[in-house]
Amino acid sequence: MKKNLLLAFMLIFAFESFLFSQEKTITGKVTSMEDESPLPGVNIVLKGTNVGTITDVSGEYTIMVPESGAVLSFSFVGYLSEEVEVGTKFTIDVGLTPDILGLEEVVVTALGIQKKAIGLSYSTQDVDGEELTQAKEVNMINSLAGKAAGVSISRSASGVGGSSRVIIRGNKSITSLNQPLYVIDGIPMNTSTLGQPIEFYYAVDNGDAVSNLNPEDIESINVLRGAAASALYGSQAANGVILITTKKGTKGEPKFEFSSTASWENPLMLPELQDTYGPVDPENSVSTWGNADNGSSSSHVKDFFETGSNYINSLSVTSGNELGSFYASYANTSSKGIVPENTMQKNNFTVTGSTKAYDKLTIEAGANFINQKIENKPYLGTYYNPVLSTYLFTETAEQFEYYRDNYEVFDPVRNMYVQNYPTAHINQVFTTDNPYWLTNKNYNESLRNRGIFNFKAKLEITEDLSLQGRINYDRVSDKFEHRVYATSSNVVNQDNGEYFTRSQIATQMYSDILLSYNKIFSDMVSVDATAGFSNTYSTSYANLFNSISTGSSLYFANLFNVRNLEPGFEKYETESEVLSQALFGTALIGFKNLVFVDLTGRSEWSSTLSDPNKPYFYPSAGLTFVVSELTGTNNIFNFGKARFSYSEVGNALPFGYANMNQPYTQGFDGSAVAPTVMPLSELEPERTSSIELGADVILFNNSVNLDFTYYSNTIKNQVFQVIAPVGFPTANAYINGGEIKNSGIEAVIGYKAVVGSDFKYETSFNFAKNKNEVIDIDDSLANNYYVVTPYIAGRIAEIRVAEGGSYGDFYGLDLAREENGDLLLNESGAPVPTGTDSLLYMGNPNPDWQLGWSNTFTYKNLSLKILIDGKFGGEVISITESVLDANGRSLRSGEARDAGGVVFEGQTFDTELWYTNTGGLSGVTSQYVYDATNIRLREVVLSYTIPGLFGNAIDKVTISAFGRNLFFFKNDAPFDPESTATTGNGLQGIHMFGIPTTRSFGFNLKVTF
Repeated sequence: MKKNLLLAFMLIFAFESFLFSQEKTITGKVTSMEDESPLPGVNIVLKGTNVGTITDVSGEYTIMVPESGAVLSFSFVGYLSEEVEVGTKFTIDVGLTPDILGLEEVVVTALGIQKKAIGLSYSTQDVDGEELTQAKEVNMINSLAGKAAGVSISRSASGVGGSSRVIIRGNKSITSLNQPLYVIDGIPMNTSTLGQPIEFYYAVDNGDAVSNLNPEDIESINVLRGAAASALYGSQAANGVILITTKKGTKGEPKFEFSSTASWENPLMLPELQDTYGPVDPENSVSTWGNADNGSSSSHVKDFFETGSNYINSLSVTSGNELGSFYASYANTSSKGIVPENTMQKNNFTVTGSTKAYDKLTIEAGANFINQKIENKPYLGTYYNPVLSTYLFTETAEQFEYYRDNYEVFDPVRNMYVQNYPTAHINQVFTTDNPYWLTNKNYNESLRNRGIFNFKAKLEITEDLSLQGRINYDRVSDKFEHRVYATSSNVVNQDNGEYFTRSQIATQMYSDILLSYNKIFSDMVSVDATAGFSNTYSTSYANLFNSISTGSSLYFANLFNVRNLEPGFEKYETESEVLSQALFGTALIGFKNLVFVDLTGRSEWSSTLSDPNKPYFYPSAGLTFVVSELTGTNNIFNFGKARFSYSEVGNALPFGYANMNQPYTQGFDGSAVAPTVMPLSELEPERTSSIELGADVILFNNSVNLDFTYYSNTIKNQVFQVIAPVGFPTANAYINGGEIKNSGIEAVIGYKAVVGSDFKYETSFNFAKNKNEVIDIDDSLANNYYVVTPYIAGRIAEIRVAEGGSYGDFYGLDLAREENGDLLLNESGAPVPTGTDSLLYMGNPNPDWQLGWSNTFTYKNLSLKILIDGKFGGEVISITESVLDANGRSLRSGEARDAGGVVFEGQTFDTELWYTNTGGLSGVTSQYVYDATNIRLREVVLSYTIPGLFGNAIDKVTISAFGRNLFFFKNDAPFDPESTATTGNGLQGIHMFGIPTTRSFGFNLKVTF
């Protein structure tokens, strides 16, 4: 029997080989029936086989087919599919018809599930991967700015390798994270890092997870803005979801793609300094309230910042046949910041593959490795900040050059090199070491090694039913080390130097099982349903050793290891593990392509709750009505649908908050430390209830598209720490209390015009307006508000969440007034600030609305893209300007001296008297509040594509020149209002000697062969 089977298989194989040996070559061109323009990337498959190809940039293709019986299938997103019998033809040109109704178009939704776009009851926005690589950023998420409605992106002022703050539809949680969930190919990403600054002491940005990715590996990004879109992720999705779909192998001959990007950057804005007036006592003060005959410098700041550079090179290969497909890539990123000695090296390795184990079973597997090293990441704030020292340098440019070249000198007494700088040891709350000592000697290093491994198996049980299982393991290893050499500022350091090191290993194991059913019944009813189970297990282990500001030093100067730390240094270990499990289901039911009902439900269990066996249910329901199916279409009205959805999602409790019996910890001296906070009662996760309604319309022969959305989100069960009631076991307690509401509108408007067959113009507007309201704050909170950033941490402002206000409101000092409204003056005739016991409202950094305007001009193979981005409304604060004023370094302080004093409300004040009393670290807040409105030329890309070189040995070559953040059309603040000190919740809208935002210019070469 076995011999007979083997003989049968051999005969079948021989017969197929004979058939396919009788082949012929088919060539042709695929164009759009709408305007006869060529369509690149059209998928062409020999029906009944896995043999296929795609069209090149000119819409042309070549494919081998059998001599007889061949049928070619042509498919392309946004167009109706078409099949053509080959017969005796050798050339087949095809014109595809635009699928105006989008009946066949699918989009990737939560958990990687594909659904018909026409039936979605919520708004999503897809961004093609090419948008991320045309003007490439080291942190690819920054390339999304201005391209998606309702998405606000702020870049950390921390140099190369810095993280970004991404907010979708406003801030929602007072104490938990507000950034979205990142999902790669349906799998939630491990976003663990070493943390973000919460105050302006030792403020260092430890990076983010999404910046680890190689943008060349990304096929597309889909932004799930609303809760209904992301409800299947439950407690992970309260802040929206950014779905990242990566490139996979494609069938056909091996294809290679090489990409090389080189860009250079310099500061977009610098503070304006005076160079007329010099120091009073450069050995004991950083002020320049001296005479005009010993001027200081203003040019040295520009000289300090270097030209930054970014070189990103990547190579990928893809191949496949009827048995499977393969994709592999390598990318290297080499960056140099604008601050001296700040560099980054990053390597990305990716490999994915899929194969058919047999007809019905497909197996996919992949691995991604990231290795990253960042050296001398600049600190922000008051300590170890070379920017602060540079701005406050009091002497001439020639002197600055001297200290640059002689930042250290040999001390024969200590028999070692020591710092050379006049103001290094002045006790003035902040430190002013030689900036070149900080960049060359006070070395810090960040290391990250990451491995992501995934496996997927999908079984096609029937034509309509499939079963899929996935498992993903994501391991991140981080280490940060800071070495402070002897003779650094004694404001925070001891004589022999200081040492800080921290490491963390975080893992996430995710697995799920999905049972999917897709069926169309008699062209009347369609069902697209999925049910499943997921399991997420996360662990984290961290340790820290630190002698900075602890009174501990090193036994031997400049020997940096833990054994050399004197007693009293800070040390700790932490360990956590969290298990989250969920049962979920979703169904999209369509009736005659006229009405669609979209339902989801997720029941979730979490180990962070006091009762891990208690489930929480997150539902959503949506209704879509396709108006154009009922009214019909014409040349003006091509498509229209209305949609409505209601949903609930959550925000999981932080690890350890719900423990009714909080563990004791161990102090630095080994003693037991009793817990200081525990839950007042059983805590529940934060819960977001959301409604969304909108409309999608296509007009004028598919040339105009409109997407309008209104949403309203209410977030309850906010988690706070409050003073515990009398008799409670701990001094403080965790409670649920408070309610925040976000409501707003979003609109996407696009237009495209085609002139002849060579010229095309496309433009689109992304508009978003969000209103944030604090509806309720628990009465247990002192003064009926919650402090996000205390006044002492913000230095010049306090960030509060108060009932009746908005998330991010900041409070500070104003100029005190007499009863008649006149300025209150002290005995010296200087203005008096109001007291810190009654801080006044000063503003909010969040914009009232934002707008992105994209324009693309295409002529044959030449393309020009221009992106203008604006944020309107909001206020920001500059501690930088306040400190510069107080020390007489600002240009305005010099100009006021030239003019004979500061004129305020008709009164003239002595310049030094005015600024030393209104400026400084704790300056009068109202004098340093600026309008955050800014409009910028965000991106310009000029590219040219050359198809078919060297006899088609090279498919195409694309050469691009680009610029980012080129200039402001409008900005009244003395710094970039989008720059942020941290991507966490605190310190938002406060600028303090951060690394300036940069403008960049570059070139990109992409070769496909």
